[in-house]
Amino acid sequence: MALSQFSLWRTLQWGKKQLLRYYSWVFFFWKEGHDYAKGCDKCKRIGSTFRCHEMPFQNIQKVEVFDCWGIDFVNPFPVSHCNEYILVANDYVSRWIKVVATSKNDAKTVIKFL
Repeated sequence: MALSQFSLWRTLQWGKKQLLRYYSWVFFFWKEGHDYAKGCDKCKRIGSTFRCHEMPFQNIQKVEVFDCWGIDFVNPFPVSHCNEYILVANDYVSRWIKVVATSKNDAKTVIKFL
């Protein structure tokens, strides 16, 4: 029993030694950085470092239904019932979609559609 306790104790000591060996520099640099910031003139004037790194607030744009539209023609298809193009209109807010088959892809067709 004493032998197993001794080997466990040695394992724990080895683990503690490894942790101190590999991770003690993190605490050293954290303390060094903290001491440097305390002595820095600019850091003293700004004050808390948390305040200077905050993101400014931005207003969220309020968008109503049918405020953002998308209208587009789909490439020509084989002629069917004298219609060669497809006019697609969609509302980006409500995701409403309207599709119409047309014979031309010009502005007059779009105005007539609207």
